[in-house]
Amino acid sequence: MKTDTQLQQQVMAGLAREGPGAVDISVGVKDGIVTLTGPVACYADKWDAEQAARMVTGVRALVVALDVVLPGCSERDDVDIARATDDALRLSILVPADVVRVAVQAGQVTLAGETTWNFQREAAARTVRKLVGVTGVTNRITVAPRVTTPSKEARTEVALQGREHRRARQIAVTVDGAELT
Repeated sequence: MKTDTQLQQQVMAGLAREGPGAVDISVGVKDGIVTLTGPVACYADKWDAEQAARMVTGVRALVVALDVVLPGCSERDDVDIARATDDALRLSILVPADVVRVAVQAGQVTLAGETTWNFQREAAARTVRKLVGVTGVTNRITVAPRVTTPSKEARTEVALQGREHRRARQIAVTVDGAELT
């Protein structure tokens, strides 16, 4: 088991690898619980710092008290952020068209909708995280995989093949509407 000092050093090393965006972040550790405090210049830096701390083995919990303080040139109103978010999602080849709904309030972007695959859900959040002016992202996109059921032909053939009769394997199955031949 690592000491709090060891955890602090490893989290700080992970933050240093993230680059200049993590330079003003303070790291506190008590009983394996890591607290990150300080300002960051964009939401992507905050996300990267959280991920760097989560990667350290032995961290029992993470308290994120990082403030996104946008430089003057990065400030945008919510309409601009909503437009940029919508454009970025439409341009992403990983996010299906017209499935993600966007809401923006005080720079906080909330994503909602339904995708077929988790990678699409994650791609939407990753795309938005990096946009100028965004101060937070809440991903409420759900994943609802398409469920396919075997056709009547396939189910019937499997049932017949399970029989021990040699002739059952020679039977061809077709379905025309409700008629099974």
